[in-house]
Amino acid sequence: MVQADGSKYGLDKGLVRPPDADALWEWYVATGRDARDPDPSWGDVWDSARALAAHLRSDARSVAGLRCVELGAGLGVVGLAAARAGAAAVTLVDREPECLHCAMATASLNGLRAGAAGAPGVIVSAAVGDFAAVDVPRADVVLGSDILYDGAAMAALADACERLAPRALIADPVAGRAEGARAAFVAAAAARGGTITEQTLDAGDAEPTLLLAVDWS
Repeated sequence: MVQADGSKYGLDKGLVRPPDADALWEWYVATGRDARDPDPSWGDVWDSARALAAHLRSDARSVAGLRCVELGAGLGVVGLAAARAGAAAVTLVDREPECLHCAMATASLNGLRAGAAGAPGVIVSAAVGDFAAVDVPRADVVLGSDILYDGAAMAALADACERLAPRALIADPVAGRAEGARAAFVAAAAARGGTITEQTLDAGDAEPTLLLAVDWS
């Protein structure tokens, strides 16, 4: 792992990450960790995560004082942006323990209080697991970026979002990551009583990104 420049994600003290996804996969193979079929895509920060993190920094009202859960957190730039915008607590959820190790190291590096969930004074904590089954305390807002990539899993994702919080903010590339996945998620969220609004985020030089705001309250 390296300490990379994190300034474009609002992490001025740096971002702890692999050099890139290819180097990460080589490490998985060299250490035998490839046997558990890991997903090395977390080794890169995807443009939708960058766009959502920028949105939270510019509109802190959406998370300030609230408890947040980031699903499919990867390197955690969205959840850490929420913490820096004044979120009361942020839980980062991912099935890859190595990415959560990096995210927690980045949190500490940037002066955020990180540690076990529920510990006094902790702002950022982490939970290893799949979004459909992870057991974390109910929050106020679910955050996610580039997690609409499997149409067959969208009903489970909508269930998880509704179970974990009354609101969700999900960033997805305008072009979509997988055909039909976004439509399947929207349909599943609506079927569960959610109200969905969409807006295009200012992505700068990043891939155009759509923000889905889902409200079950």
